[in-house]
Amino acid sequence: ATVSVLYWLRGMLALLVSAVVSGLCRDCNKNTACAQSCRLDRDSQHCRDDCGECFRCWPPLHTISGISSGGSMAALHSVVYSASCEGCGVVAGSPYGCNTLHDKKRTCGTPQKEFNWTAAGEQMQQYLLQRDADNYIDPVGHLAARPYWLFSGTEDTVVYTNVMKACNAQYKANGGSPAVEFSIPSEHAWVVNDTRGAACNHLGPPYLNNCEYDMSGTMLHHIKGPLKPPAHEASLPNLTTVDIRPYVPSGAEQLMSPCAYVFVPTACKHSIAACSIHVHYHGCGAIGRAPWGTPMTWAYGSLETIAEANNMVVIYPQSASTAWNPSSCWNWWGEGDPDFDTQDGAQFASVAGLLGDLENALKIPAPPERLCPQYQP
Repeated sequence: ATVSVLYWLRGMLALLVSAVVSGLCRDCNKNTACAQSCRLDRDSQHCRDDCGECFRCWPPLHTISGISSGGSMAALHSVVYSASCEGCGVVAGSPYGCNTLHDKKRTCGTPQKEFNWTAAGEQMQQYLLQRDADNYIDPVGHLAARPYWLFSGTEDTVVYTNVMKACNAQYKANGGSPAVEFSIPSEHAWVVNDTRGAACNHLGPPYLNNCEYDMSGTMLHHIKGPLKPPAHEASLPNLTTVDIRPYVPSGAEQLMSPCAYVFVPTACKHSIAACSIHVHYHGCGAIGRAPWGTPMTWAYGSLETIAEANNMVVIYPQSASTAWNPSSCWNWWGEGDPDFDTQDGAQFASVAGLLGDLENALKIPAPPERLCPQYQP
């Protein structure tokens, strides 16, 4: 009983701190220079005198989602930027610290039935707390105050439901109360309520399965709260190609595609700051990406029609293909980047940089079409 009370008190304190920081960040959203420059030097006189607590607001407030390797990336992102990430949807991903487990690529996808997730959960939690203590991530207390939505199909043969149950357990261990959907008989795919999708139990491109279930809408309603009904349609010209290269750390160019795609609702074109922001991480290969590398707008139609109706900008960052990562998976396991799951990680720094400078990024000329194929309906 004493332990339960302590957990309750910790949760209440986290909610209070998170509410204060969220309000603060709304005031600081236009002061991203302070937020960025102070993040690595929080105790400097400059931060205290000129920026106050704005370092906590980098990147600006946003929500996230992802599938497969992008689901793992979303789970990591929710921990790394817990102060400014206001909600997270994870589909067929893995928990923070899964990279520390033995045979990580198999264990974090298709583990043996007898795998000891209790011991693994304790190991991952210690790793997470050490990252927090080392000041590599936002204070872990923020995790208690955020909405999470987790999905795993009962027929998924790529990422087993036990892995997503471990993700659920991790959020709970840190005071969170995720909503879970682990009962739909889908394979490894983004689930849609659209006859253009493949059969619910289909495994393969385009990884968009019709299970008569609106994953995008259900997830967004949970992590963002009450929303207006989706618009009748989302305008294709509102999907814009953006050059992310100015935000990629030097020496890390091989980890990011030069292109990101941004859906800008009509009402947001004159003022991004007046709109909310959602980041979506694709999966490996064709999972969540069209064969030519751009988001499949009909598949994410409910996401973008909801975005159009609710003034929500959607960012689709793109991972790059490399010799060791030919399928363009997000680097959730830390290949060649020991800081991959921290605010200094190359991919996270790139996405955060774009988030913090989105208004200007949309004014930069897009990369050549040979680098960023344009969407073709």
